[in-house]
Amino acid sequence: MKQLTAFRKRHATLDYTFMMVCAFAIVITMSTITRNSPIADTLSIINFPKSAQSSFEVAIRQTVVVSTTVPNESDFVVAESIQAEARRQETLEERFAEEIAERERLLEEQRIAEEKQAFQEYVNSIVCDPSDVSRVSGLKKEDYGLLTKGTWWEGNEQTLYELETEHGVNAMFAISVSSLESGLGTSVRASSRHNYYGIELDKDWSSLYDNTLWWGGMINWVYIENGLCNVYDIGPVYCPPNREWEVYMNDRMNSLYNSLINNLQDTIK
Repeated sequence: MKQLTAFRKRHATLDYTFMMVCAFAIVITMSTITRNSPIADTLSIINFPKSAQSSFEVAIRQTVVVSTTVPNESDFVVAESIQAEARRQETLEERFAEEIAERERLLEEQRIAEEKQAFQEYVNSIVCDPSDVSRVSGLKKEDYGLLTKGTWWEGNEQTLYELETEHGVNAMFAISVSSLESGLGTSVRASSRHNYYGIELDKDWSSLYDNTLWWGGMINWVYIENGLCNVYDIGPVYCPPNREWEVYMNDRMNSLYNSLINNLQDTIK
């Protein structure tokens, strides 16, 4: 029994000695850790038992550990990096928005340029040829109003459209002939018989429309089909006593054409 008791005392002494050696080892390790280190903050406040304890485990249970982490330099570097990336993204977004706006501006300029080019091609395609009245104007239906604008023909655009599409006679030639032969629509024959083209027939028509389409068919049958397409060839047959007739037709057709082009140009200003 005495030997067992002595063995236990020696064993307890060894345990205590081992515990103290470990404690000193921890203290020595702490001395190598920088003061600002989170580990140092933690270990520096460990309360080791002042009196001898029977077990190192008991000492650990009595220890209160509080960790206070102080941001180090790397934390600030990360924060600055995040802020820099945010600024970079914002700059990229602004640049992207500017590029989109510039592309839209260029596309709009291109669209306008293409529209102007197409319009000019359309204007250049419009025909007024006193040397061949069988060449129709090529006007869009909605643009006949620009041809009759300011003339006594205003409001009768459908008549001119059907004259060209059905009989193949230039609208500017029709306006020119009817203007001369009816005194701009005011002659007795025009007002009483709807004869606007000086036709020497005992015949009445119901309207300018009716008279014009009849006249267009007659021009085709009597003149164009017989090779008389130039106003200077038509004039001596159509109005034998007046050699100024064809001169008037030539000048009047060109005047109508110039007014038409000006009116068309005004639509895009």
